[in-house]
Amino acid sequence: MDGDTTAIPGTADAVWEHVLSLREQVAALARTDLGVLGDADVEGLLVVVEEATRILPVAQRALVLQVASRGIATDRGYKSAVPYLRDLLRVTEADAAARVKAVDRFQARTAVSGQVLPARFPRVADAQAAGVLSPGHAVVIAEALQKLPAAVDDPTRAAAEARLVQTATELDPARLRCAAKHLGAC
Repeated sequence: MDGDTTAIPGTADAVWEHVLSLREQVAALARTDLGVLGDADVEGLLVVVEEATRILPVAQRALVLQVASRGIATDRGYKSAVPYLRDLLRVTEADAAARVKAVDRFQARTAVSGQVLPARFPRVADAQAAGVLSPGHAVVIAEALQKLPAAVDDPTRAAAEARLVQTATELDPARLRCAAKHLGAC
């Protein structure tokens, strides 16, 4: 996987420029006549668009982490990030809660000391950053790993995570869930 998760230094203006450019490019693609494409182009572009779609939640998680770590929701009069995100993004409460939970599972953090703490499921996070896993794959893997007995040591957990990530590159989330049961990871 080639999902470089190294933070790119920038300014607020540069971040806005990246996001607005992305929105503009996606809108242009949506307006493009794709009838000129051959079958191989359609298949190839479907894969690339899917990969890009899978990377977007990584950026979104980083923003949700900022909401949580800065206390933006409480500053705006909300009890937590979930109802704040529900109202701000006009999504269901379940969707907002899933986004907050994804931050807890898949987002690296910075401790008060300044130390960067890895994601709870770092291989999943890296695979998502590379566009390899969908959010559905990520949830299946996290849920499977969370069902491992407490006595399972860290190297075994890491190996199980790596194996599930590899398996996820070949299966949809529903079939991955079945495979996780057979791998003994749930």
